[in-house]
Amino acid sequence: MWPPFYVENLSLPESLNPYHFSVIERADGSKQTTFKNWPLYFYSKDSSPGDVRGNGLEDDRWHVVVPADQPELI
Repeated sequence: MWPPFYVENLSLPESLNPYHFSVIERADGSKQTTFKNWPLYFYSKDSSPGDVRGNGLEDDRWHVVVPADQPELI
């Protein structure tokens, strides 16, 4: 239900800092994009850009990342 999100060449709007994004290697050897060191996932039932059907699922544990609401890392 929650495949890891990975984009090789991430294209960001000017409002997002590229230094907040990175890539990790998972135990199975696949890659995953991170935002402020948090691994990113997408919801398998979202089919179009902007879909957020997975937001708040599984006892309110999964949420859409809103970059403006994230604490700044030092």
